[in-house]
Amino acid sequence: MRPESEWIVLEKPELRIIDDALWRRVRDRIAWVNEKFNHGNQPGMMNRATTSPNLLTGFLKCGVCGHNLIIVAGRGKHGHPRYGCPMHVNRDVCSNALRERADFLEQRLFAQLQDAVLKPEAIDRAIQEFEVQLQNSFDGLDNRIGRMRQRSEELQKEIGNLAATAAQCGPTPALVKEINSRQQELEGITRQLLSTEPDSISAEIRRIRQFVTGQLCDIRKLLHTDVLKAKLELEKHVKEIRMVPQPDEKKGYYVAEGEWNLLGGYGAGANLADPHIGLVAGVRSGTKILTLPFRLELVSAA
Repeated sequence: MRPESEWIVLEKPELRIIDDALWRRVRDRIAWVNEKFNHGNQPGMMNRATTSPNLLTGFLKCGVCGHNLIIVAGRGKHGHPRYGCPMHVNRDVCSNALRERADFLEQRLFAQLQDAVLKPEAIDRAIQEFEVQLQNSFDGLDNRIGRMRQRSEELQKEIGNLAATAAQCGPTPALVKEINSRQQELEGITRQLLSTEPDSISAEIRRIRQFVTGQLCDIRKLLHTDVLKAKLELEKHVKEIRMVPQPDEKKGYYVAEGEWNLLGGYGAGANLADPHIGLVAGVRSGTKILTLPFRLELVSAA
């Protein structure tokens, strides 16, 4: 094999059997499936909760025994699927006999989440505190920033010396490689330095606010077009929803309890080298601030 520097590469786009757009879509889809559905020794296999046509399957937990609520009735063509506790229906070892329509739970839960979790004042308070944490994290980076600036100056001098040598002796492959290597390192340091400026923090907070306010609406839209993708988006924000049955004069109702991660999935699909993504990911303690508890009474109108 000849070294790569001696290779001769010829582009022949006219010989392609598919276009670039389709090729990228296929590769992106393969990568997405491998990431989302790789379960150890069974890559690509999905569990029953994931493949269920009901959005909340796998998220709802019985508030009495802790098992997953499942569709226990109404599976027929003209029926209304209803969630219930399988430990009561199948084994009679749980006292939770409450059954509730899936469409009602989805509609009422998301409507109340929109009102309870995404209140402007709650978001403002959480993001303001997060901004303080973010700023404090940068205040402790003085030494690191100083080292980065020193290294930046060294790289600029080295690049200048190498460029001068190339001008005198000619741009040999070795010289070009060394210049490119230093240039890439310099660009990376420059991005990191820019991301620690006050303006970049403000811009990051604006992006977070837009993401937080739009995400629940996006999940509700996905529900009508792609339940699988809606489940994957929902999974980024909430791990489980505890459904506590409440007796009343009629059949009773559920109280839904859980925590909504406002920052769930932020930056997904973006370039991980983007300094703005690292800017958030580097503040481990601050992400907890953007998790808001919720308690919703899902009382049926019927």
